Amino acid sequence: MKYVDLALGFGVHKEDKYLRFPYWLTTTFKPEMNDDDIVKRIREINTCSYKKTSDCVLINKHDKKGTREMVYNGVMDILDVKLAGKWHNNTTDLWDRFNNDKEAYLRTFKFNICAENDNTEHYVTEKIFDAFIAGCIPLYYGSNNNPEPGLINKDAVIFWEKDADNEANRELIRRLKEDENYYNEFISQPKLLPYAEEYIIERFAVLKAKFAEILE
Repeated sequence: MKYVDLALGFGVHKEDKYLRFPYWLTTTFKPEMNDDDIVKRIREINTCSYKKTSDCVLINKHDKKGTREMVYNGVMDILDVKLAGKWHNNTTDLWDRFNNDKEAYLRTFKFNICAENDNTEHYVTEKIFDAFIAGCIPLYYGSNNNPEPGLINKDAVIFWEKDADNEANRELIRRLKEDENYYNEFISQPKLLPYAEEYIIERFAVLKAKFAEILE
């Protein structure tokens, strides 16, 4: 840290020059948002609803550690999974029909496989938040299956377990696919918990204060 004025990252560290500011904060919230804008954005995420015309999507460039393939293999006999990224691509709709607008494309799917590329505590990228924003049920693996504790409603996520049969998850997915009312009830749950407002507002406030201190 001696070579920088400020470092941002996913991890939890106690150095004065370090601030935990995970990447999803920058993709989910615009830097010019004030406190009221952040609260409004969280409420939009928690209440969004879109017409679903397809089962499931996975968008990734690679899968070096096999985390995405693990989830994909577990649901491919239940769901019609579109592979819209470079990894095992089987559709060009993201580019041809949606002009590479990921959010608009995700909105058409009931489920989104959004496993992290590595299972590391505190490492939470934008993927699960992109699913929430688009009104998808996340099929998630990563961060020890405890992403952003206190912020994310774990009941709104289906967590895939490594080295397990995941039969309870598979049965839940079958029911969600077949029972529209049950799906609508599940997807209507708040995705972000009440503490998220305080935490996110505080993260941006601290970042702005640190920038101001550096620029003095």
